[in-house]
Amino acid sequence: MPHRHAGPVIALLAFAALLSSTGCDGAPSTGADDTIRELEARARQRAPQVEVSMGYLHHHGDDWPQGDVRIEGPEGQEATLTRLLVVTSAVELHLCAPTNTLGAALYDLFLPTAHAHVPSSATRQGTPYVEDLLGPARATRMVGGIAPPPGDYCEMHVLLTPADDDIINLTGVPTSELEGYTALVDGRWRPSEDAPWQDFRWTHRDVHLARTPLLNPKDGSAPLALNAPDASALLLLDKSLSLADLQHTRWSADGPDFTPVLRDLPDRIELYRFDRPPSP
Repeated sequence: MPHRHAGPVIALLAFAALLSSTGCDGAPSTGADDTIRELEARARQRAPQVEVSMGYLHHHGDDWPQGDVRIEGPEGQEATLTRLLVVTSAVELHLCAPTNTLGAALYDLFLPTAHAHVPSSATRQGTPYVEDLLGPARATRMVGGIAPPPGDYCEMHVLLTPADDDIINLTGVPTSELEGYTALVDGRWRPSEDAPWQDFRWTHRDVHLARTPLLNPKDGSAPLALNAPDASALLLLDKSLSLADLQHTRWSADGPDFTPVLRDLPDRIELYRFDRPPSP
């Protein structure tokens, strides 16, 4: 019958053998040291991945005025605009094959009252920002990046929703005044030529989704091929606005209503092409 002290004795012998495998000062043997160095080297290595940097800009139509931006109504109304702020809350890339990422149905069903933060993912840049479409044209800003899986990407979805308190805000309007709004327009207006001018602020809370084809911004080839593990791309979201677009404004006894302008804006969102920059 085995001795009742056999277990502790075996454990002690094993511990002694482990000690004998190290140096007298307790330092690991050469083999263990090599293993540690190999593990450290692996930890320092970063697996190659697709990298997509994202930013934004806007441009104006050929009819854009050099001075004040003024629009007129059908009954002699006039307005001079000083800012037109729009909140972009998320930009998502879609593979050419069907995916399980956010699609139009989910946006329509679940996000009508959502605030700006849509969580980021491997294919979705969820950092919200506000942009003044009356500001200098083609002023580029960066908002971040994503690391999508390799593949061919055919479509980009752009979501416009009300702002929350941590949007990227480089405008002159305090963030607290933007919270809860998808768009904000400031200016002056008068109902007729002989009426006094009065300040106005128009705000908008609706959710809008733009879908635009994805292509290689360097040469315009489609789709956007990100197949290599170390592929990269710089995508700039480009909104266009002309004076003719602003003339779609509705008018009432309370002043201008820019709802038609905002509803049409998704049709004027596209990917900036470096081989064919817009004018002016």
